[in-house]
Amino acid sequence: MNSFGYSAFSICDGESLPLEMCNCTDSIYIVIEPEELGEDYELYRIGYFYNVDLISLERTDKENFEYDFELTFEHGKYPRKKEKISLNEMKLEK
Repeated sequence: MNSFGYSAFSICDGESLPLEMCNCTDSIYIVIEPEELGEDYELYRIGYFYNVDLISLERTDKENFEYDFELTFEHGKYPRKKEKISLNEMKLEK
């Protein structure tokens, strides 16, 4: 899932129980492209979740011509939990 220099993906960290169905715990990885040449990519890991579905990665406008990126995903079994994470708040100040 990509949007304006942000990428999000989930990776199975391994099976949680030896069952005959998909039962892995997932970590969500966020990659932020550098804003200027010569800077490094930023990689963040959010985990552990069970049965993750990434729903959307979208830009939301704020006041004063600022914007925020939000990742929306679901996890768990029944009932599934829907989470939203602000990706701008994840960035470290230099």
